[in-house]
Amino acid sequence: MTATPLDFPSVRAGIAAVLNTIPELLRVNQYDPGTVEAANNMPYATIRRGAVTAPEVSVYGEGIGTEALGQETHSVDWTITIYAQIAGQVDAQQQDDVFTSRLVAAFDANRMIDPNGPGVCRFSRVTMIEPFEQIESTRAVWQTVATLRTVIDSSIA
Repeated sequence: MTATPLDFPSVRAGIAAVLNTIPELLRVNQYDPGTVEAANNMPYATIRRGAVTAPEVSVYGEGIGTEALGQETHSVDWTITIYAQIAGQVDAQQQDDVFTSRLVAAFDANRMIDPNGPGVCRFSRVTMIEPFEQIESTRAVWQTVATLRTVIDSSIA
């Protein structure tokens, strides 16, 4: 059996490829630069990897799952943030509705997140989308935050 490590760069690239199918986004950054970009790049999305959860271990051994011997399943949460420059509250709510429906539809259509071949995830799901909030430091910029949960298989032997 060949070892297949967790391939976070491929998953990240696949998430970016799915986000690039959303026509309203002008740009997709595979990483979160930590600062808001220029207005001519908006609306744009950033991707940040969150917690990686693996089977539990204890003095009695490893957690029991449905995997074959030598395989593990990891759950990984990704944070997708969309930034947009919007003039007012009503426009922000309308744009937020569009982005929310686009995010759900894009990831429901590509649950295995295929960046350039067979799926890099067993499956994925958008588990939460928070509504647009105004960024305090830049009043005309709004952001929405989505959580994408992926399940990735790996093997050690």
